[in-house]
Amino acid sequence: MRLLDHAIQKAGLKLDNARRFNAVKQYIKLGARYAPPFLNSLTADEIEKIRDARLAFNHMRNRLALMGDDKLKQRSPAQFQTLTSLRTLFGIQAHKGKCVGVEIEFFHSESIRNLHPLVSLGQDGSIRTPDDERDDDGEIVTRWRASEARLVYVKGVSENRLEKLCQTIRNAGGLVNNSCGLHVHLDQRDVTRQGAYARAIRLTHSLSFLKLMVPKSRTRENTYCKLNNAGELNCNDRYYAINWCSWCEHKTIEVRLHSGTTSADKIKNWVEILDACQRHTIPSFSDFMASPYVSMKAKIWAINRIRKFNPDSLEGFEGTDHEGSER
Repeated sequence: MRLLDHAIQKAGLKLDNARRFNAVKQYIKLGARYAPPFLNSLTADEIEKIRDARLAFNHMRNRLALMGDDKLKQRSPAQFQTLTSLRTLFGIQAHKGKCVGVEIEFFHSESIRNLHPLVSLGQDGSIRTPDDERDDDGEIVTRWRASEARLVYVKGVSENRLEKLCQTIRNAGGLVNNSCGLHVHLDQRDVTRQGAYARAIRLTHSLSFLKLMVPKSRTRENTYCKLNNAGELNCNDRYYAINWCSWCEHKTIEVRLHSGTTSADKIKNWVEILDACQRHTIPSFSDFMASPYVSMKAKIWAINRIRKFNPDSLEGFEGTDHEGSER
């Protein structure tokens, strides 16, 4: 059964006039701009059932979209325009606590095409871009644009979307520098405010070693990513490594610490580490290495990151002699 027909049946909606029924179907599928002129002449019960059918259709469509069904026959780009914000995506009731939102800052010279409808692409004024390149006649041959791509995916279900997004950015000549960052939103819809607050506090304690995995440009005099003190959250300033203000807006905890990257492997390793640190008490690097909640792959990645950016921090610590290039 088609998604729209299923939503109409679920709401118990029936109209005797076939032409009106088709017009109502169009309205349910495409939104308020297609509202039929006769809508106000229907009975209160019919209007209520139409409203229920719209809610059911949007809920089922969004659920399938987040689960990775890219072949929705009812989909058009216009239908997904309201789904591209993190607030709306995290408002979907499916997969509570399992979603991850990423904001990838980068700059590029070529147009970015063929983005998934659930990816939002916008400008970012905080990114420093190289000067435009000109030919001998002064004509611009390369114009750099600063952008931020936003995506919400479900852990273990639609991570392939992250890989495709990163590949699309690289195909468009996407690059990063030390003015770019990676922001991760951890879904908190599965817990109360108190539960989310406890997770954010755990993350502040884990900053003692998380900060060693990123370049010093992310932690030294960075007004967009100030380090929290252990056990402290700022409720009025979102520009902290652990941003608690995000909970009020998106029901997420935003971690702004990581440097800019277009590598899906880096992002997935970082997300795995953050998820373990929010759910379990991991206040030190020793606790991190001993944790059963982090895979060995992610641990090796973390060691290589620290070895690259803060090698002195590994002196005297046993068990960090793993080989392998940073990913």
